[in-house]
Amino acid sequence: MRVYVPVGRAELRSLLAERELPARGGYAVTASLRGWFGVGDEEELEHAATWRAATDECVLPVEVADAMVRDHGTAQDPGAVELVGPIKITDVAAVLVVDDDDLVWYGVQEADTLAEAGGS
Repeated sequence: MRVYVPVGRAELRSLLAERELPARGGYAVTASLRGWFGVGDEEELEHAATWRAATDECVLPVEVADAMVRDHGTAQDPGAVELVGPIKITDVAAVLVVDDDDLVWYGVQEADTLAEAGGS
């Protein structure tokens, strides 16, 4: 399952140094997100989950086993999930940086440069 995890630059630096981050919350395409979003294809739903996670400087799209994800979505917080295990750097598909009203995609191999580019 793909989960979109909000992180700050300090957490991104920690991920690079430690090769994993502790379990945390994020957003995914779940029943609550589908109900909140309404009619949409899978790509539109993934986009909605990504923007739900865009509450920090960066968003990490991570691929994890379904068993690692606990659905906590509600009408007030659709798509909310909790990861029950650590996020390993090998699970990270990309790094999305929140830039005004846009999410800019970077490859994981570019994360070193992003982590050092200021921020918390």
